[in-house]
Amino acid sequence: MKKSFLTLAISASMILAANAQDDTKISWKVQNDTLFISGNTISGSAFDEGKKRSTLNFASWGINSSEWDGTLGQLSFMTTESPLVISEGVTTISDGAFGGFAIVSASIPNSVVSIGKGAFFDCENLVIVNLPCCIKVIEPYTFYGCESLEAINVDETNEKFCSIDGVLYSKDLTALILVPNAKNGSVRIPENVAEISNYAVYNCALTDFYVSWKNPPIATDNIFGSSKSKCKIEKLHIPAGTKNTYKQAGWTKYFKKLIEEKNG
Repeated sequence: MKKSFLTLAISASMILAANAQDDTKISWKVQNDTLFISGNTISGSAFDEGKKRSTLNFASWGINSSEWDGTLGQLSFMTTESPLVISEGVTTISDGAFGGFAIVSASIPNSVVSIGKGAFFDCENLVIVNLPCCIKVIEPYTFYGCESLEAINVDETNEKFCSIDGVLYSKDLTALILVPNAKNGSVRIPENVAEISNYAVYNCALTDFYVSWKNPPIATDNIFGSSKSKCKIEKLHIPAGTKNTYKQAGWTKYFKKLIEEKNG
């Protein structure tokens, strides 16, 4: 479901502060159409607490206060073309922190070690995410509903995660975590991958999906979605002689064609 956003003209000097439920002070500013955020823990309520209508000068922004539901997403300090820059010092991005925001990119500092569930849920304009060296935890559904997401890039020194052609894996390449929704073309899954995270291949725009398992993991709706319409991949490329095995493991439900590779 798409969200509506109000576009605001905010001066570069305008800085607002809010206290999250954990009493962590979060401050943000908009400068040159970029949202800058600083603080410690960015919680899902960080932009709600302390923002009473009596403290905001809606008239100067040309906004009817009755149209505001109290969230930064609805108030929309960003235009649909705005990147997000989180300042060094932030350590945690909690559940739902940026859900529904109209951001096109997210730059996360080395100080961040944890990203919560649905932190970027439904950021429909988000195209690229850069993950730093020190992230240790990425909770499920972090990028669920990011329909424009083309790539997740990970710092090469990160010890928990890695990225190959914009696809997110565990560092040891034993787990496929996420194929971005808007990634085009094909993906070749490393042979060491033994686990596929929930919604890892949900609603993606690939045309070809290459795997090399002789005994594939069970394909489920939790991975691909509840129907073929949720998984747009045309062709699944599998090792020669394994078509029946993949059928028994449920893979035919999610792909239009199964192609056995001679050298698979």
